[in-house]
Amino acid sequence: MGLFDLLKQKREQKQLERLQKQLEIQQEKERLALHRQYLKEVRNPRNNYQKNVRKIETKWSVMNNMKDFGGQRGKEFEKLCIQNIDDLRKYVEIEVKYKKELPTKAPAFKRLAMLYEKWKEYEKAASVCRMYLQLGMRPEKMDSRMVRMIKKAGRTPTKEELELIDRL
Repeated sequence: MGLFDLLKQKREQKQLERLQKQLEIQQEKERLALHRQYLKEVRNPRNNYQKNVRKIETKWSVMNNMKDFGGQRGKEFEKLCIQNIDDLRKYVEIEVKYKKELPTKAPAFKRLAMLYEKWKEYEKAASVCRMYLQLGMRPEKMDSRMVRMIKKAGRTPTKEELELIDRL
């Protein structure tokens, strides 16, 4: 290998290093652009979800202390939980799209199931538990709550419900 070949090899090595650096810069720009897009999409659903989680816990505490789950207070609480579940679905959809970590808790499901149980609407309570488990969230004892509501409704779990319980 002569001096000319050695210089040529050095030049090629430097050119390769420059190209590698340009590629890394381009990849970083793309990663940042994707992250900005994620933040733009997730902002409203996440903020709405988190804001209403606090309201749900506060309102549930008041209702529980007053032992008042019916009437207008109960209907408003039901609407708040349903809205929060809708916000959570949008939030989870975005998290999955961008391969982010899912929220670990969703109290609207638990509280809505508890409200329906207080109203003796066991099928609705079981349905809320089923929706929670179908979202792929951590069980938070929703599997056992669903089984309890199904028993209170006077029926046995469906094949789909058993599969949800067994996959955990």
